[in-house]
Amino acid sequence: GGGSRSWEGERGCGDGGGAGNAGANGGECDESASPRDEACRLGEDRAIFVAPDGDDLAAGTREAPLKTLAEALERASASGKLVAACAGTYAENLVFDAAAPEPIELYGGFRCDEGWGAPEDDERSVVAPASGLPLLVDRAGVAVRIEDFEFLAADATSPGESSIAAIVSRSGDVTFRSVQFTAGLGGEGAGAETTEHVPPEPPELGGNA
Repeated sequence: GGGSRSWEGERGCGDGGGAGNAGANGGECDESASPRDEACRLGEDRAIFVAPDGDDLAAGTREAPLKTLAEALERASASGKLVAACAGTYAENLVFDAAAPEPIELYGGFRCDEGWGAPEDDERSVVAPASGLPLLVDRAGVAVRIEDFEFLAADATSPGESSIAAIVSRSGDVTFRSVQFTAGLGGEGAGAETTEHVPPEPPELGGNA
């Protein structure tokens, strides 16, 4: 399988407004840093915005966010932008595979009702589909960075079925920061088939009367 690691961006205090190049301490915007730490990366020239109460026909801006992570990721891939998600629940199954043409940056937990403020320590966006795997990263040929998310698997519904929050396989550059994986309850073991055991008749022993 592929590797995963924890990633910590440099703490900064960039401008939390719209487009611009000013980064922390008035320098250039650090495009490798988390938007939690380098707020200049949350400009609309750098990010696609998504919220549970958004609309996938919207522009994907702060004022008109998309509804689904899948649509936001598709637009971000086409434009070279990152995805910023409001705190809340998204009933989706996310798949990142060899078809991804550009690096994937998915950042959650933003406080949309407070001007897209940075997440608090315990705030996350939650990916919680009704069934299936919340996150699959398989043969991703590009870097994948995910931050401030929880992947919550539904309980299994069939005997012997597992409940798994995420699988990362054959992908060499996958980074999680402040990400929680929560599996549901697995299905009970399939019932064993029972058969009646009839012991064989003991052999007759010969001998002298």
